[in-house]
Amino acid sequence: MQRENVLKALYELEDGAFKFRFALAGMDYIHNFSYTDSCYWFFTPNGVFAYNGTGSSLNNNQAFFTDKSVGCVLKDREGNLWFGSATDGILFVPNINCRILTNTIKPYKLCLNGDDLYTGTQNAAVYKTNLGSKKTSFFYKDSWYSSIYGQEYDNKEKTLVFSSDMFKILNNNTIIFQNIGNVKDFEKINEKYYAFASTGSCGLIEVKNIRQKTDWDKMYNKYLLHYRSVISSFIHGIRGKSLTYNTSSKAIYFATNTGLYKATPDTVYEIKMKGESIFSHKVYSHKDVAYALGTNGMLLKIDKNDSIENITKITGIENENINNIKVFDNFLFLITNDQLMYINLNKRKNKVEKPGIFIQEIKDIVLWQNKLIISTSEALLIQDFSSKTQALSSKLIINSFAANNIPLNITVANELSYRQNNLDIKYSILYFKNDFKFPLYYKINNNDWELAPAESRILKLSSFHRETILSALGWG
Repeated sequence: MQRENVLKALYELEDGAFKFRFALAGMDYIHNFSYTDSCYWFFTPNGVFAYNGTGSSLNNNQAFFTDKSVGCVLKDREGNLWFGSATDGILFVPNINCRILTNTIKPYKLCLNGDDLYTGTQNAAVYKTNLGSKKTSFFYKDSWYSSIYGQEYDNKEKTLVFSSDMFKILNNNTIIFQNIGNVKDFEKINEKYYAFASTGSCGLIEVKNIRQKTDWDKMYNKYLLHYRSVISSFIHGIRGKSLTYNTSSKAIYFATNTGLYKATPDTVYEIKMKGESIFSHKVYSHKDVAYALGTNGMLLKIDKNDSIENITKITGIENENINNIKVFDNFLFLITNDQLMYINLNKRKNKVEKPGIFIQEIKDIVLWQNKLIISTSEALLIQDFSSKTQALSSKLIINSFAANNIPLNITVANELSYRQNNLDIKYSILYFKNDFKFPLYYKINNNDWELAPAESRILKLSSFHRETILSALGWG
């Protein structure tokens, strides 16, 4: 291949002739080339350019590593990419598809209007990003400096609704409505009302005074606070944390510090599980079902008849530290301290899928054109999302094997004598993406599988009898 990119294009030799594949922009000189991970990689003095098989750029026609001298790339069995540089050593990239939209703001809450992303920050500012052009611009700055706790875009009214110091509705950068403070969550019910959960009360707020009758007028009027003319407080003296409006069953679920409450156009009451209050901090709806994330890590499924099912074990998240949940399309996303998982709600079995998305300190997410937009404490990220699960590919390595403190050869099978009844097995689990802790299970003969200590990398099996020898090791 000629190093000087005179033709500005990639050609392939096929059947004795060069055939045009696609044009190459922004590259005058190419000092190395690689075809790795079904992509074409061009190493230039100005960075690394990457294209897929059809000639589409992986980075919007921009180069990776523009400030580094990178000359080669390898892909390992986990799908990680390792780039070799002349000045900065080895560069490790667990996911080339996860890219920074912007790192100049402190993102917090996200919402979409078509291709426009609105980002509420931790200092009460709002930025607008066009996801097609990847251009971010300042949109609005509140007079207070509190975080924006929640926001959504009302496409019908062409308004941005958010809560910071107060609940506010913004039209063309002008506040057209504001009332009630400390709102932690809200959702539009109809043209007249928004449901709200705040520190102090949960209920409805009237945002538009129209004569048209609605299903919720009766409840609104019953609990109307006459000293605050547009506020109807269904539940008093509590700390509202989250809410969801189920349009199918016409029910509002309020998660509070005293329990989980359900409001309908006729009544409001507490939902209990086996006579006990349900303490949750996030609730979301899908079709005629509500999902509640408990403060104790339980994930509950609540149908329209208030039948409650604990699906924590069914989904496989009993050992996960779930901080937040969100629903987009037919996916229930689960956010932990260091990874993002999901459940496909269209499937009969609510089983958690782990696509290998490891990002720490996730504040919020939205789904846009099969791409995840993720806000962290430091940056706004964009990553391809596929509902096809990619298995986590770690590797178990036995480092040493000893019986009665005497090392044994681990490269051959060992049959132990009855005197060799104290075993020490040192092992490692190799996984490069992050410090994700893979559990290790073991069993003796036909007994049940046992879980090894999470922080340990040595398996101690003591006081074996002749008939009880280690028969298998397993991990997952």
